[in-house]
Amino acid sequence: MLAFCVCLVVFFASVGAKTPFMSEYEFSRQRDELMAKEWMFAGHAMDLTDDEKIVDNYLEYLKWQEFMATKDRFPPSVGLESVLDHIVNSKVFKTLKKFPKGGNMHLHENHVLSKSKMLDIVYSSDDYEHLYVAVNVSNNYKWRLDFFLNPPQGWEKVKGNPKYTKEKLLPHMHLLGSMTEYAKENPTNSGQRWKETNPMFSRLGSKVIANANIKEKYLQGILDAAVEENVQYLETRTSIYGRLYVLDPDPKYTSKRGKRYIDTSDGELEIQQSIKTIDAFIKKNPHFIGLRKIANSFRRNTMKGMYADMEKAVRMHLKYPNYIAGFDMVGEEDRGNSLLYFMEDFLKLYDNATGESRVPFYLHNGETNWPDDLLTASNANDPVGTLQNTYEAVLLGAKRVGHGLGYFKHPYLLDLLKQHQTAIEVCPVSNQLLGYTADLRNHPAINFIRMGVPVILGADDPATFGYNYFTADWYEAFMGWGLRLPDLKKLAINSLHYSAMTTKEKVSAINEKWKPAYSKFIADIKREACSIDFSNTTNEPFIARIFPREGPMKASSKVHVFGRNFEQAICQGVVCNFDNTVTSGSYVSGQQLSCQVPDFKSLGKTDVGESVSVRLRVSLDGGATFRSYSSQFTYVSQLKDGTSEPFIG
Repeated sequence: MLAFCVCLVVFFASVGAKTPFMSEYEFSRQRDELMAKEWMFAGHAMDLTDDEKIVDNYLEYLKWQEFMATKDRFPPSVGLESVLDHIVNSKVFKTLKKFPKGGNMHLHENHVLSKSKMLDIVYSSDDYEHLYVAVNVSNNYKWRLDFFLNPPQGWEKVKGNPKYTKEKLLPHMHLLGSMTEYAKENPTNSGQRWKETNPMFSRLGSKVIANANIKEKYLQGILDAAVEENVQYLETRTSIYGRLYVLDPDPKYTSKRGKRYIDTSDGELEIQQSIKTIDAFIKKNPHFIGLRKIANSFRRNTMKGMYADMEKAVRMHLKYPNYIAGFDMVGEEDRGNSLLYFMEDFLKLYDNATGESRVPFYLHNGETNWPDDLLTASNANDPVGTLQNTYEAVLLGAKRVGHGLGYFKHPYLLDLLKQHQTAIEVCPVSNQLLGYTADLRNHPAINFIRMGVPVILGADDPATFGYNYFTADWYEAFMGWGLRLPDLKKLAINSLHYSAMTTKEKVSAINEKWKPAYSKFIADIKREACSIDFSNTTNEPFIARIFPREGPMKASSKVHVFGRNFEQAICQGVVCNFDNTVTSGSYVSGQQLSCQVPDFKSLGKTDVGESVSVRLRVSLDGGATFRSYSSQFTYVSQLKDGTSEPFIG
């Protein structure tokens, strides 16, 4: 139950040589104005309610506690492989897990559900009897899992073999379980990180998921995992190849290892079954919004193959517009073909009458840490630098761009994204694990956010990387980028606002589904925050300084109070008292308060003289108790340019 007493001295005299700001007061006023303009520049015009302010300040308290406990090994600054356990068990992570995140907007569908849960599905399936693992094969194929009735040479049966229990297979299924020491020691070698990650995509991936007995359970698992993390909407990337199959002992399928493919070439059966699964899930979970799919091809495809995939995406988008949202190209951007390489194919997609593409583009773009002029595509026939893709994405009118790391090297293009309201899908954990941003404190996304460029978060391939939780991306962003509640709120709303939903669907999703979840979060976390006795959790509060220390006494001015351990005021409130004249105070952080300065006449001072000492007392418990602290605050009657400040007493 603490407060502070500060003596404010009103000194009506000239106080030294001219400065560009003339006084500390004027500097403070301009500083406050500058900070407010920066906040508005970023598009944060949202005012917080009193309850939101409490939650915002409590989140900052949790962040500070986490920082103090980890500052010598700050999680965003080191490899995830060494700090994941700490992150998942931290109070910050557990609180952010409860936060309604809106959508997870950058996901590769076959790499979302944790490999542990996926193995549980596989091991409990009727086809487990026919599960095999590649052993005596080339390294690129080793540890792959697949279903066969008559397996190829070099594959061994999993069931009943003690070498292939879940516990023994699991580390080989994701990057964090098998990352080499060389990769750990070279966190910015993106080529090496991709080299080690690429085999993981096929070890427990599409070959297993395409089994008709697995697919529905896998999709159900994705939806369940989303709800567990308070994610209400998903947009996933996946190819459409009509690969859904069942195992059939009929000899005519022997050449296909017993696989009978039951889908159309466009994958319509899988689409229809997925829509049914999603609709049924929404009926049971009415707060869930939905899932849409972005059809993708691969950067290393041929021109002919790419165009065939594009046309397939167009057909399915036109037939299932509420499910197939658009088209993308995936794969390592530094080694794949450029967008310009496929420009002939892209241009064929445009309708001459409308000038619009027949399918929207959601393009992986700028996922590189190389300069424009050093790295070009590995294809000898495509000597176009990776960062050149940033031009094509803008010209093609991409609805969103995936990763977008390279845009910070192209500020003009970045400004165009802001003008066009093209959102950047940011995947912080993926960017670190693949060697693009080893220290997430320096991730360019914070620059995008502060510039007002639309940003949304995604997890990319959480299961294949091995970290599993979208909340880990939110943790890294919250801890590493200086984000506060308005930023988190903006990211969540952005995810729905820049989704592939229709305008009507977006309004409904935000107002009818996200906002109620957000209100519940605010109420729950406020209750948690206000149940804490901070006098038992923090050290003794103290004031280090006040700012400004001089200036005219006007009702519109304020005094900043800097110090430590102000957390008691999070729920109980700040009250300022100037010689028994009470004014409002505000809690900025555990290290900063703000006090409104009263009109000088309200202090009742008549004999001004050369100075007037005014005692400022600051209460952290709503005015119940105060504690004295002495300092001087000087107000001048004559500004530094020699003009007089009129006495207002």
